[in-house]
Amino acid sequence: MIDHSLVKSPTVRGWSLGRGTVLIALACSSFSTVEARAEVTPMPLVPWDKEATEVKVTADGKPIPVGEWVPSGKVPYVRYCHFDTDAPVTVIVTQGRPGDKELALATNDRTGVLPERMDPKTAAWRFTMRPNTKVFLKSTKTFIVASAPDKKAPKPGDTTVVNVADLGVKPDVREPSTKAIQKAIDAAGRDPAKKVVYVPAGVYTSGTLFMRDGVTLYLAPGAVLRGSEDAAEWQHRAGPHYDGTSAFLFFGNDIEKDGKVVGVRNAAVLGRGVIDGWGHHFRREFVDDKRGNNPYYYEGDKTQKARLVFAMSAENCRIEGVTLRNPVFWTTHVLASKAFDFTDVKVYANFRLNNDGLNYDGCTDSKIDNCVMITGDDSHCLKNEYVNGLGGPNKRIRMANSITAGFGMGIKFGWAFHQAHDCVYENNWLVGGNFGIHVGRKPIRVAGPKIAEVVNLTLRDMVIEGDLSVAVVGKAIDGYKLENLRIENSRVTGKVEIRNAKGVFINGLTVAGKLAQGAGDLPGVTDSTAVTIMAK
Repeated sequence: MIDHSLVKSPTVRGWSLGRGTVLIALACSSFSTVEARAEVTPMPLVPWDKEATEVKVTADGKPIPVGEWVPSGKVPYVRYCHFDTDAPVTVIVTQGRPGDKELALATNDRTGVLPERMDPKTAAWRFTMRPNTKVFLKSTKTFIVASAPDKKAPKPGDTTVVNVADLGVKPDVREPSTKAIQKAIDAAGRDPAKKVVYVPAGVYTSGTLFMRDGVTLYLAPGAVLRGSEDAAEWQHRAGPHYDGTSAFLFFGNDIEKDGKVVGVRNAAVLGRGVIDGWGHHFRREFVDDKRGNNPYYYEGDKTQKARLVFAMSAENCRIEGVTLRNPVFWTTHVLASKAFDFTDVKVYANFRLNNDGLNYDGCTDSKIDNCVMITGDDSHCLKNEYVNGLGGPNKRIRMANSITAGFGMGIKFGWAFHQAHDCVYENNWLVGGNFGIHVGRKPIRVAGPKIAEVVNLTLRDMVIEGDLSVAVVGKAIDGYKLENLRIENSRVTGKVEIRNAKGVFINGLTVAGKLAQGAGDLPGVTDSTAVTIMAK
């Protein structure tokens, strides 16, 4: 459970950025102050991804491979560079033309470390990265991810481990391994002495998998779970709650009892591996030479808009360290769950519209920390879909130290939205994306008046490269209420709109390069009497 009273604001320097300033998108969460010679471990690329030639990266002199995800066989949709390090490292990036005067980056570096050009005649830049930091190179869509070493990684021969290789699961074969991998998960769920399912390096084709109580699915570096092209491997739950939904990985057991879903408890997906939903196989990119989002774009999708990860009534579960990419529909849909956390997760899902990132739907006490997302729609969404009556208010949701990029909003409440209480968004960089509370496009599935509400919302140390638009209300609801909104030490490059608000406290907000010092600096705030503004 998150105690938001203990959340402290970090010291962020360098918000006032003048013309010509080098920008880096850098999210950091646990910095060490002890200088040491780092042990750097590069993470392998997905086998079918090409190694980039336009971008080169080294860490303390060690080359780190940069991969290119090219699902359409044309241009890269994202580049990525992942490594583990146990101490600060000097990172050298080479990209662009030698004549470039700047490296097109953005930063919320808490230590104030900025990149420096190594030689005016080259396109090489140098800066420091510490464990658990993320960098986004905007001009080449490149994520550089430095993770702390996975010191608790299981070993295949441990007595607590079920190794899928011991059950005959073979990597790099054409036939799906769905049944054999599920057998390993089920075996771990039944045996109290064996609670870790270990997937070694290699590519494993699979359909729908179901997590079990207390089971950890560990994906070793180089392990890739890849979605099957065989529609028969994707299971559709026909019970009254699942309502035909499909997913690659369910955090909700494949049974219902007394009309209710039996949710998974204390399960996890950990490691440095990859889950690739193979969504490009099931989704059309263009119709009549136009890129968009309508039923025709799902033509041939027999997965019925499968989520990559779907959690229903889950509790005390987490996903940490892995890469989630290429979903058919949303990357994650966490529904009616408690304490479902994402840490150091990489989401690469910007190939299709409706490829959302990490979505919570009627959840409590859950967090997103130190993650990166590039998506074809909203990177993070709070929803209240009330799928067959499941869910409730979103309470005590926290997102921190993360970077979002892509097509849709960086963070959005809506459209199908009802309630959010005591939520905190801290030290996130939304690259080219808005923060929006946009409600009322879809009706709320509750009895009585349809009133959407947000109570006790904090935005702290945020960089929003777009608009901050609060309470854009559609016609599908009866009303909207916003109470107690705090915005502290944040920067918005676009405009600020706040409507129907009561109790808005602003301290240190820069809008379009100007520090807000009074109501006149925020023309988009419709009720200035409800707003307290302090210049910091």
